[in-house]
Amino acid sequence: MTKQSQDIPPRPPRLPAPLKLRSGVIFSTLPGLVFVGLWSAAVTYVHLYHYNLQVDEGLVSLLGIVTSIALALKLYVSYQRYQDARTQWSRLRISLRNLARLIWFNVPDGPRLKPKTTPPTQIQMEQKLREDLLSKASVIRLLVGFAFALKHHVRREYGTEWPDVRARVGYLPTFARRGHPTQVSVSQSLYTSMDPEKGLPAVPAARRFSAGAALWLNSIFSKEASRQKKQDANSMIAHQNLPLEIISFLGSYADSLNCEKKLEGGLAFSFHQELGALNEVLGNCERLMEEYMPLPYTVIISQIKWLFLILLPFQLLQAMSWITIPAVVMIAFSLLGLSAAASTLTHPFQSLPSSATSLPLDEICTTLEIEIDTICSATHQPSFSNYVFTGMHMMVAGEKAGVGWMYLKGNKPLAPLVKKDFADCVKNLSISDILEVMKMKVEMPEG
Repeated sequence: MTKQSQDIPPRPPRLPAPLKLRSGVIFSTLPGLVFVGLWSAAVTYVHLYHYNLQVDEGLVSLLGIVTSIALALKLYVSYQRYQDARTQWSRLRISLRNLARLIWFNVPDGPRLKPKTTPPTQIQMEQKLREDLLSKASVIRLLVGFAFALKHHVRREYGTEWPDVRARVGYLPTFARRGHPTQVSVSQSLYTSMDPEKGLPAVPAARRFSAGAALWLNSIFSKEASRQKKQDANSMIAHQNLPLEIISFLGSYADSLNCEKKLEGGLAFSFHQELGALNEVLGNCERLMEEYMPLPYTVIISQIKWLFLILLPFQLLQAMSWITIPAVVMIAFSLLGLSAAASTLTHPFQSLPSSATSLPLDEICTTLEIEIDTICSATHQPSFSNYVFTGMHMMVAGEKAGVGWMYLKGNKPLAPLVKKDFADCVKNLSISDILEVMKMKVEMPEG
C-alpha cells in the first residue's frame, strides 16, 4: 500500500437504506399517516363497541387492484422523466466537451490571406494570434456559461444576475440581462392590459352556482389549481430564454469563422451538429419542466388512492380488531410513500435541500467547467507554417463580423486568473502568457 493511499481518510460508515429517514419520504407522508391512523382508530372503535362495520372483502380487493395499476402508471411516468433529465444533461456534457475540443484544437489560429496579398508583419501576426486565442477562450467560457444558464433556466430562475451566470455571461447584450432573479408581481392594471379577452363584449354569466361549485371542488381535490392561481397572480416579468440567446452568440462565432474560411468541411458539420444538440437539449429540458400528466389523470389517481385507504379498515376489522390500526398505517405508508417518491421524481430540476432525488446540477456544472479547463490546458502551440493563405484579409480587432460581443467591456476570457477585458489581454499579454494561463485554469476553477 502506497503512502498516498494510506493518507486517504476512510469513508464514514453509511446507514442501511431503511434507516435513511432524511433521504426518504417519511416526513412528507406523516400528515397522511396521522389522518389514516386516526380514521382507522375511529372505525375500529365504532365497530367494536357500537355497530358492525365489516364489509365484503371483494369490494376493497378490487379497488386495491385499481389503485396498484394507477400508482404503477404514475411511478413509471415519473421515473421515465427522471431518466430523461439525466440523459439530457449527459448529452449536454458530451456536446460541450466536443465543442471545446473542436474550438481549441481544430479551429486554426492567425490570419488567412489571399495568395497575392502582402503577408502581415510579425507584429500583426502575433496580434492576430493573440486575438484568435482569446476569442477561443471567450467562446469556451461562454460554453461553460451555457451550462450554468441552463441550470437556472430549468429551475425557473430567470435573468443574468445570478452570481455564477453574471460572472460568465453578464456582459452580453441579452434580453435576459434586463430581468431580475426574483419573481416580480405584475400590477393589476398591467395584468388587465395583457388580458386578451378585455376588449370582448360582456356576456352574462350562466349557471354561476355550478361554475363556482366546480372551481371549489377542483381546489379541494387538486393542488394544481392553487398552484396555477399563484402563477397567474404572480406573473414573471424576467422570463427570457438566456440559454437560447447564448446559442445565438455561439452561432455568430461560427459565422465569423466561416467568413474567415476557418470553419469548412467536416469541422463545420461537427460544429453545427453540436450546436443543434445544445438547442435540442434545451428544448427537451423545457419539456421536462412542464407538468408530466394531464390534470384529470392526477386527480383521479389521488382520489382512487385515498378512497382505497378510507375503505381499507372496514375489510380488516373482523380479522384484526385493534391491530387494524397499525396494519392500515403500514399499508398507507407504502402507498403514500410511493406516491410521494413519484412526485419528487417528477421534478428532477428543483433545488430544494429536502429533495434527495433532484439532479446535482451544481456539481455537474462545476465538474463540467473543470473538464473543459482540462481540455484547454493541453499543449496548444500555434505555428506560423500551419497557416494556409486561402481566406480573407486579416480583420482589425473590434471589426469582426458577428463576434463584436467578445470586445464588450466585462468579457474576461481568462478569468478568474486574469481579470482583464478582451482588449486589455490582447494588448498586454503575449501568446505564451495566454497559453500558460489556460493551463493554470484547471488548477483554479472558478466558483
